[in-house]
Amino acid sequence: MSSMTIDKYMARFHRKFPGENPKNHVDWFRNNSRKVIVEPSSLLKHDRDNLVNNWNQLGIGKVYLGTYYAKWHKELPYWDTHPVFIPIGPKLNKDGTIKRGSILAMNLHYLPPVLRAKLLSELFETENNAQYNDTKKMQINYGILVGASKFSYFRPCVKEYLSTQWRSRFLRVPYNQWAAVSMMPLERFNKATRQQVWNDSRKIIKGR
Repeated sequence: MSSMTIDKYMARFHRKFPGENPKNHVDWFRNNSRKVIVEPSSLLKHDRDNLVNNWNQLGIGKVYLGTYYAKWHKELPYWDTHPVFIPIGPKLNKDGTIKRGSILAMNLHYLPPVLRAKLLSELFETENNAQYNDTKKMQINYGILVGASKFSYFRPCVKEYLSTQWRSRFLRVPYNQWAAVSMMPLERFNKATRQQVWNDSRKIIKGR
């Protein structure tokens, strides 16, 4: 990992919040991620503003955390049970119709930290407004990501998620916590190490 790349990325993001202490971002996440995975009822009681109960309420271009159990886990080479993800739109059937009970999302854990930082630096430039609140989102969808070379690192991150396979409520990550949360080592891959996953992702990016 290049600490210089990560530091540059974090500094770029934190410049948008000149009066904030980055340590507060880490403390917020440690408290709330534990609740959403282990104690969802506790989070509902103490942090109602950041808890999303229904997957239909997920917003495109925002950042979330949830617990997932892959339906086709026996066939998949690996999967992440604790994705930090950005919804990018509905999954489409071959005839172009929307596939019910399914969404496409970018799971950031499929990229090693350096590539994750580079991708997020570009994604953050698509923000929809200059407000420092939770109306902010990244203006992205699958078509935009495919059509711009600066987003090329996104390809191994895109996954289809089924509504029936979520095992927790969703934690909506506040806008000013996106940087800290996205870079934390929260991935929990089944059937492979994170290094194996990241090696495969690099091959996908290179078109192998």
